[in-house]
Amino acid sequence: MPLSTEKEFIYTFSSKDLKSTLRVPVVIPQEQDARDLTGRLVFEHNLPCYIEDGIMYINKNFSAYHVNNLFYLLSLDIYKLTI
Repeated sequence: MPLSTEKEFIYTFSSKDLKSTLRVPVVIPQEQDARDLTGRLVFEHNLPCYIEDGIMYINKNFSAYHVNNLFYLLSLDIYKLTI
């Protein structure tokens, strides 16, 4: 099993009458912290700055969930090897 994996980060937000969805592939575990990734996403995708806190909150939860899941699966593989 690989030590990293790629997952799709999805964030949906509304601006006036327009509903938008941001979909970005993210390597798990992330090599940078949530604030750096959030700043990069806002800058590279020309997103409004008022959604930055929401993206960072979702990104932290997204990352924590997938890192825990990845390491759980790795621990199962290691356990299988020891039996």
